Amino acid sequence: MRSSSLQKHYFMFVVMVTCCLAPIYYTMTHYSHLYSIPSPASHYSSHNASESTSRPHFFQRVGQRLSETVENWLSAGTRVFGFENETTTTFEGITAVIVINSSVVVNVSFNLPDLSNPQLKQFMAKYDRKFDNRYLGRKGNANGITFRGIRRSRNFLSGTDLLCEFKGRVPFDVIVNTTSPFKDIGLGDYLPTVNLNEKYGNRLNSCAVVSSSAFMNKSKLGREIDSHDAVLRFNTAPVIGYESDVGKKTTFRLLNSQVLEGDLFQNDTTDSIFHDGTLLIWRAGPYNGNLYRYYNDKTGKRYFYNYIKRSLKHPNSNIYLVNPNPLWKAWDVVQENIPKSLKKTPVSSGFVGIMAMLQLCNTVDVYGYVTPLTKNACHYYDSLPRITDKKGRVHCSSATWHPINEERLMTRAMHIGTEADIKNHGKVTLRGFRNVTCTGRVKRPPARAPVRPRRRVVRKPRAPPRRH
Repeated sequence: MRSSSLQKHYFMFVVMVTCCLAPIYYTMTHYSHLYSIPSPASHYSSHNASESTSRPHFFQRVGQRLSETVENWLSAGTRVFGFENETTTTFEGITAVIVINSSVVVNVSFNLPDLSNPQLKQFMAKYDRKFDNRYLGRKGNANGITFRGIRRSRNFLSGTDLLCEFKGRVPFDVIVNTTSPFKDIGLGDYLPTVNLNEKYGNRLNSCAVVSSSAFMNKSKLGREIDSHDAVLRFNTAPVIGYESDVGKKTTFRLLNSQVLEGDLFQNDTTDSIFHDGTLLIWRAGPYNGNLYRYYNDKTGKRYFYNYIKRSLKHPNSNIYLVNPNPLWKAWDVVQENIPKSLKKTPVSSGFVGIMAMLQLCNTVDVYGYVTPLTKNACHYYDSLPRITDKKGRVHCSSATWHPINEERLMTRAMHIGTEADIKNHGKVTLRGFRNVTCTGRVKRPPARAPVRPRRRVVRKPRAPPRRH
């Protein structure tokens, strides 16, 4: 009796296991194309750059798969997973919640690469040891600035010499799929395959950088700004309703990390300002250039997560992350030409945009950046008032954090136009890096050797002489 009972229970167990595993096996064999999940270790062991350039962009592949999935479900007209208008699917490491109505992707989630892989941990530890990280995260110096140059005590360099300094030492660049260490930790598929120089080449002759300053209000410079080959704007600065003052063309839009994290950017519609032209997103990194520390913290991981999330929702948009390392080189050039010490904070978005356009264009016209202080508001599109500090200086809140006054001095020194352009139109004209010839290396002050603390030697007290 006991043997037959055991056989009966064993038979029931086999039937239950078979019933549970059969649907899983059927799903994996018939829908395996939806579950192609890349492994970070595979990215580390074998990264083929030529293969990544020949394949479609990662976000385009994901967007195409989403479209095909939605079309199949729409044509079937059936309820999926118990929901009438909503379903969930997973492929290429992405989990997407899709609304069947209007074929809109409302939520996309995914997992960033897991750095617990032993081989990856060994590689990242070796990469991290290349940098001096002792000064990172300190109070008042979060980016670990350790400037070793010599500041000029009086006059800074001439306009041409300054331009040559920026040209030789500030190679503005974006993060692409071959940038280390991102390609090694499995983020290469999420990043673009070409940089801005490869994308635009020598096609841009004249470019305009339009600031959000209140000086642009009622300036009537819109037609002149639109006559340029490319126009760069900042953050959430609108053009609708201000076409006569700031124009309507937008080729580039430079965004800071705060805009990237905002709901206006993540939940925008297809007719918003973020769908015009190429988006350049920037965030300050460590002064020593350690891109692993740039990524592997709470702010950095959230920064990359929001970038990938946005790119998945809009796979056909052009979004780039600015490489933070050259921006500190620009900070060094400004510091070397200013007698006083700069704030231990990165350069402003305006200066980042100027460096970007100097790299891509033959001539750059900057509007509303170097202007006489004649307005009470900060931006041309709102009524945000200026602030008067304890010393009686009037400025916007951002000017208290960035070294913006020193940046304006550098920009004005490189101006090749007239003073009337600045006074009447708030316009500064600069020659692009391709349009300037640097005959020789600029003689910079010698760099100071790092000051090392003296080692304290503790001497033992001498023993008293022995008495015989």
